[in-house]
Amino acid sequence: MHTATLQGWRQEFVDALRQGSKRHRDPRDKRIKELERELARKEKALAETAALLTLKKKAHLIWGDPEGER
Repeated sequence: MHTATLQGWRQEFVDALRQGSKRHRDPRDKRIKELERELARKEKALAETAALLTLKKKAHLIWGDPEGER
C-alpha cells in the first residue's frame, strides 16, 4: 500500500469520527444546558429581589413607615 492511500483513509476515518460525535451527542447534554440556563435566570431573579428588599428596608429606615401602611 502507498503512504498516500493510508493517509487518505486515515483522514476519512478522522472526519467520520468528528461528524459522528456531533450527531451522537448525549441527550443529557441538552438537558444540562437547559437546567444551567434556568438556574442562571433564577439566580438573577433572586439577586434582583434581594436588592429590592434591601432598598425597601433602607427607605424604611430613612423615611419611616408610609402613612398608608399600618
